[in-house]
Amino acid sequence: MRRRRFAATVVASALAAGAGLFGACTADEAGEASGIGDVLAGARPAVAPFVGLGEARIAVGGRCRRVAIADADDERARGLMELTDLAPYDGMLFAWEGDTDSAFTMFQTDLTLDIAWYDSAGRPVDSARMVPCPERDLAKCPRYRSSGRYRYALEGAGGSLDAGALGACG
Repeated sequence: MRRRRFAATVVASALAAGAGLFGACTADEAGEASGIGDVLAGARPAVAPFVGLGEARIAVGGRCRRVAIADADDERARGLMELTDLAPYDGMLFAWEGDTDSAFTMFQTDLTLDIAWYDSAGRPVDSARMVPCPERDLAKCPRYRSSGRYRYALEGAGGSLDAGALGACG
C-alpha cells in the first residue's frame, strides 16, 4: 500500500507540473513507456535476498534492468549491506518522495558498487564508483555524495551501470 501511495504522489506531482516523469525506453524494448510512478505502482514483491522490498524492471539509458526498490527510510539505510552477490537482481533503486542530498556509505558492504543519482525527471545528476570500507566503524567510512540534489539513486555492481536517463520498460 505504501508503494502505491508513493507512486500516486509522484504521478500527481508530475501531472501538476505539466511534465512527463521520465524518458522512454527504445520502442522495441518498452512498447509504450510509462513514468517511474507507474513502475513503482506496479512493483511486485521481491525475492531473496530482498524479501520485504518491492521489485521492478527499469530502463537505464534504454537498457532494462531488474531492481529491488528501497523507498522507506529503513530500507534505504539497509541498502546492500552484507551482500556478496546481487543475483537475481541488477541493482537497487533508492527512491525518495522529494529531492534529497543524502550521502551513501559502504559500511558493511563487501562489493564494489557503482552509483548513479537522478533528478525527479530521471536525468542523470552524478555518478561514482564506491569501494568497500574496510572499517567496521561507520564513522570511519567515506561518504559518497552527489554533486547536486536528486530524487533517485541506483546502485549496481561495479562496471555494470549504463549511462543515460531512467525510464520505464516492459
